[in-house]
Amino acid sequence: MGAWVARGMIQQGKDFDIPYPLEKDLILEEGWLTEGKGKAAYFLFKSENGSVQRLHPSGVFDFLNTGWFRSESDWPVWRRVKVAWFKMPSGTGWLASIELEGKPLAGYEQRKHDFLAHKWIRDHHFMSRVLYFSAQYLYYIGAGLIFIAYLVAWVQIRQSNHDFDGSKTTL
Repeated sequence: MGAWVARGMIQQGKDFDIPYPLEKDLILEEGWLTEGKGKAAYFLFKSENGSVQRLHPSGVFDFLNTGWFRSESDWPVWRRVKVAWFKMPSGTGWLASIELEGKPLAGYEQRKHDFLAHKWIRDHHFMSRVLYFSAQYLYYIGAGLIFIAYLVAWVQIRQSNHDFDGSKTTL
């Protein structure tokens, strides 16, 4: 389990290693946006064709009030949006511009600045680097433990195929 979480952290860290795409290369869509509910903050975008894309929230909270996407009873509320976005290596999308119910909230340049700021913090903040490197080590430790468990199980199965006197039995 720890290796799986660490793998996700490593993949998300690589999201900001890509160059920011040009405005002409963005995916332009209209659809519906809501805030995802869970331990980590994220947004869900449902396009007109019905596909749903998870969107990375970095910088989003500067211009999106999360209360806009929740009812009084804390149920998700979908809001009409026009977005420009691109897919990052982890599969998560990045909001490159957004218009919420006809009101422009963030443009290409602001979101590019948010992306580069997130990348700078990731690369220069001490704790960010510590978390990233510890995630890498946890991933390899987890993978190693799985390999060792496999080897131990293989040896035990091989030994159980022999009788006490050393002759081989069939299962």
